[in-house]
Amino acid sequence: EKNFKSYAELKEKMDRCKMDYKKSFELNPERSNSVFRIAYAYGVLDEYDLQLSTYMKYLENFGEDRVVYNNMALIYAYDLEDYDKAIEYYDLSINLARKRNQEYTLAIRNKAELLYREFNKPEEAMELLNLAIEVEPENPSNYKDRSDCYEYYDEWELALADSLLSIRPLDRCLGWPRERDYMLHLMWPYISDIH
Repeated sequence: EKNFKSYAELKEKMDRCKMDYKKSFELNPERSNSVFRIAYAYGVLDEYDLQLSTYMKYLENFGEDRVVYNNMALIYAYDLEDYDKAIEYYDLSINLARKRNQEYTLAIRNKAELLYREFNKPEEAMELLNLAIEVEPENPSNYKDRSDCYEYYDEWELALADSLLSIRPLDRCLGWPRERDYMLHLMWPYISDIH
Protein backbone atom coordinates (compact mmCIF):
# COMPACT_ATOMS: atom_id res chain seq x y z
CA GLU A 1 0.00 0.00 0.00
CA LYS A 2 2.93 2.36 0.51
CA ASN A 3 3.41 2.55 -3.28
CA PHE A 4 0.01 4.20 -3.67
CA LYS A 5 -0.96 7.74 -2.69
CA SER A 6 -4.27 6.71 -1.21
CA TYR A 7 -6.47 3.76 -0.46
CA ALA A 8 -8.74 4.84 -3.34
CA GLU A 9 -5.78 4.64 -5.71
CA LEU A 10 -4.98 1.14 -4.43
CA LYS A 11 -8.58 0.04 -4.99
CA GLU A 12 -8.52 1.46 -8.51
CA LYS A 13 -5.32 -0.45 -9.24
CA MET A 14 -6.80 -3.68 -7.85
CA ASP A 15 -9.92 -3.16 -9.97
CA ARG A 16 -7.73 -3.06 -13.09
CA CYS A 17 -5.82 -6.14 -11.88
CA LYS A 18 -9.07 -7.98 -11.31
CA MET A 19 -10.07 -7.38 -14.93
CA ASP A 20 -6.66 -8.62 -16.13
CA TYR A 21 -6.93 -11.76 -13.99
CA LYS A 22 -10.43 -12.44 -15.32
CA LYS A 23 -9.21 -12.10 -18.90
CA SER A 24 -6.28 -14.40 -18.14
CA PHE A 25 -8.67 -16.99 -16.74
CA GLU A 26 -10.97 -16.70 -19.78
CA LEU A 27 -8.03 -17.27 -22.11
CA ASN A 28 -6.68 -20.20 -20.12
CA PRO A 29 -9.29 -21.65 -17.73
CA GLU A 30 -6.90 -24.42 -16.68
CA ARG A 31 -4.75 -21.91 -14.79
CA SER A 32 -6.00 -22.16 -11.24
CA ASN A 33 -3.60 -19.44 -10.10
CA SER A 34 -5.69 -16.82 -11.91
CA VAL A 35 -8.68 -17.72 -9.77
CA PHE A 36 -6.67 -17.12 -6.59
CA ARG A 37 -5.61 -13.72 -7.90
CA ILE A 38 -9.17 -12.79 -8.82
CA ALA A 39 -10.32 -13.77 -5.33
CA TYR A 40 -7.48 -11.77 -3.77
CA ALA A 41 -8.43 -8.69 -5.80
CA TYR A 42 -12.05 -8.99 -4.66
CA GLY A 43 -10.84 -9.15 -1.06
CA VAL A 44 -8.79 -5.98 -1.41
CA LEU A 45 -11.86 -4.32 -2.89
CA ASP A 46 -13.94 -5.48 0.11
CA GLU A 47 -16.19 -7.50 -2.20
CA TYR A 48 -16.34 -10.55 0.02
CA ASP A 49 -19.40 -12.18 -1.57
CA LEU A 50 -17.64 -12.07 -4.95
CA GLN A 51 -14.45 -13.34 -3.32
CA LEU A 52 -16.31 -16.31 -1.85
CA SER A 53 -18.15 -17.05 -5.10
CA THR A 54 -14.81 -16.99 -6.94
CA TYR A 55 -13.47 -19.61 -4.55
CA MET A 56 -16.66 -21.65 -5.07
CA LYS A 57 -16.04 -21.51 -8.84
CA TYR A 58 -12.52 -22.73 -8.17
CA LEU A 59 -13.89 -25.72 -6.25
CA GLU A 60 -16.32 -26.49 -9.08
CA ASN A 61 -13.61 -26.29 -11.76
CA PHE A 62 -10.63 -27.81 -9.98
CA GLY A 63 -12.06 -29.88 -7.13
CA GLU A 64 -11.63 -29.68 -3.39
CA ASP A 65 -8.62 -27.77 -2.12
CA ARG A 66 -7.51 -27.34 1.48
CA VAL A 67 -6.03 -23.90 0.80
CA VAL A 68 -9.28 -22.66 -0.74
CA TYR A 69 -11.29 -23.91 2.22
CA ASN A 70 -8.85 -22.23 4.61
CA ASN A 71 -9.03 -18.96 2.65
CA MET A 72 -12.83 -19.08 2.72
CA ALA A 73 -12.71 -19.64 6.47
CA LEU A 74 -10.48 -16.58 6.85
CA ILE A 75 -13.02 -14.47 4.96
CA TYR A 76 -15.83 -15.68 7.18
CA ALA A 77 -13.77 -15.14 10.33
CA TYR A 78 -12.13 -11.79 9.74
CA ASP A 79 -14.15 -10.01 7.09
CA LEU A 80 -17.71 -11.23 7.65
CA GLU A 81 -17.35 -12.20 11.34
CA ASP A 82 -19.43 -15.34 10.78
CA TYR A 83 -17.42 -17.47 13.18
CA ASP A 84 -19.53 -20.62 12.94
CA LYS A 85 -19.17 -20.61 9.16
CA ALA A 86 -15.44 -20.03 9.57
CA ILE A 87 -15.15 -23.10 11.81
CA GLU A 88 -17.09 -25.11 9.22
CA TYR A 89 -14.59 -24.18 6.49
CA TYR A 90 -11.54 -24.70 8.70
CA ASP A 91 -12.90 -28.18 9.39
CA LEU A 92 -13.36 -28.80 5.66
CA SER A 93 -9.74 -27.79 5.09
CA ILE A 94 -8.40 -29.91 7.96
CA ASN A 95 -10.50 -32.95 7.09
CA LEU A 96 -9.60 -32.80 3.40
CA ALA A 97 -5.92 -32.84 4.32
CA ARG A 98 -6.51 -35.80 6.62
CA LYS A 99 -8.29 -37.70 3.84
CA ARG A 100 -4.99 -37.38 2.00
CA ASN A 101 -3.02 -38.55 5.06
CA GLN A 102 -1.75 -35.05 5.78
CA GLU A 103 -2.17 -32.43 8.46
CA TYR A 104 -2.64 -28.82 7.33
CA THR A 105 -1.14 -26.93 10.24
CA LEU A 106 -2.06 -23.50 8.90
CA ALA A 107 -5.79 -24.31 9.05
CA ILE A 108 -5.27 -26.04 12.40
CA ARG A 109 -3.61 -22.93 13.85
CA ASN A 110 -6.20 -20.61 12.32
CA LYS A 111 -9.05 -22.64 13.80
CA ALA A 112 -7.31 -22.68 17.18
CA GLU A 113 -7.00 -18.90 17.19
CA LEU A 114 -10.69 -18.50 16.44
CA LEU A 115 -11.58 -20.99 19.19
CA TYR A 116 -9.77 -19.10 21.91
CA ARG A 117 -10.41 -15.54 20.72
CA GLU A 118 -14.07 -15.76 19.72
CA PHE A 119 -15.43 -18.87 21.45
CA ASN A 120 -13.35 -18.78 24.68
CA LYS A 121 -12.38 -22.41 24.30
CA PRO A 122 -8.73 -22.46 25.39
CA GLU A 123 -8.60 -26.24 25.96
CA GLU A 124 -9.78 -27.05 22.43
CA ALA A 125 -7.49 -24.40 21.00
CA MET A 126 -4.49 -25.72 22.93
CA GLU A 127 -5.21 -29.26 21.78
CA LEU A 128 -5.02 -28.07 18.16
CA LEU A 129 -1.92 -25.97 18.75
CA ASN A 130 -0.17 -28.91 20.39
CA LEU A 131 -1.15 -31.08 17.42
CA ALA A 132 0.40 -28.56 15.03
CA ILE A 133 3.66 -28.69 17.02
CA GLU A 134 3.56 -32.49 17.15
CA VAL A 135 3.11 -32.69 13.37
CA GLU A 136 5.62 -29.96 12.47
CA PRO A 137 8.00 -29.41 15.38
CA GLU A 138 10.42 -27.57 13.09
CA ASN A 139 7.85 -24.91 12.11
CA PRO A 140 8.42 -21.75 14.21
CA SER A 141 4.90 -20.46 13.41
CA ASN A 142 3.44 -23.30 15.44
CA TYR A 143 5.26 -22.13 18.57
CA LYS A 144 4.50 -18.47 17.86
CA ASP A 145 0.77 -19.17 17.59
CA ARG A 146 0.76 -21.23 20.79
CA SER A 147 2.64 -18.37 22.44
CA ASP A 148 -0.10 -15.99 21.29
CA CYS A 149 -2.70 -18.21 22.94
CA TYR A 150 -0.76 -18.28 26.20
CA GLU A 151 -0.37 -14.51 26.02
CA TYR A 152 -4.11 -14.06 25.41
CA TYR A 153 -4.77 -15.83 28.72
CA ASP A 154 -1.95 -14.00 30.56
CA GLU A 155 0.25 -17.09 30.85
CA TRP A 156 3.39 -15.01 30.36
CA GLU A 157 6.05 -17.56 31.31
CA LEU A 158 4.61 -20.10 28.87
CA ALA A 159 4.26 -17.38 26.21
CA LEU A 160 7.90 -16.49 26.69
CA ALA A 161 9.03 -20.11 26.46
CA ASP A 162 7.18 -20.68 23.19
CA SER A 163 8.31 -17.33 21.79
CA LEU A 164 11.90 -18.35 22.45
CA LEU A 165 11.27 -21.64 20.65
CA SER A 166 9.72 -19.77 17.72
CA ILE A 167 12.85 -17.68 17.16
CA ARG A 168 15.45 -20.43 17.44
CA PRO A 169 15.72 -20.91 13.65
CA LEU A 170 16.07 -17.14 13.18
CA ASP A 171 18.58 -16.23 15.85
CA ARG A 172 21.50 -17.73 13.95
CA CYS A 173 20.97 -15.85 10.71
CA LEU A 174 20.18 -12.27 11.65
CA GLY A 175 23.70 -11.11 12.50
CA TRP A 176 23.16 -10.32 16.17
CA PRO A 177 26.47 -10.39 18.03
CA ARG A 178 25.12 -12.64 20.73
CA GLU A 179 22.08 -14.88 20.72
CA ARG A 180 21.12 -13.70 24.21
CA ASP A 181 20.99 -10.05 23.06
CA TYR A 182 18.70 -10.95 20.20
CA MET A 183 16.36 -12.95 22.42
CA LEU A 184 16.20 -10.15 25.00
CA HIS A 185 15.40 -7.67 22.24
CA LEU A 186 12.43 -9.75 21.02
CA MET A 187 11.23 -10.88 24.41
CA TRP A 188 11.34 -7.58 26.30
CA PRO A 189 7.53 -7.13 26.32
CA TYR A 190 7.12 -10.56 27.94
CA ILE A 191 9.97 -10.15 30.41
CA SER A 192 8.79 -6.76 31.58
CA ASP A 193 5.30 -8.18 32.27
CA ILE A 194 6.63 -11.11 34.31
CA HIS A 195 8.45 -8.92 36.85
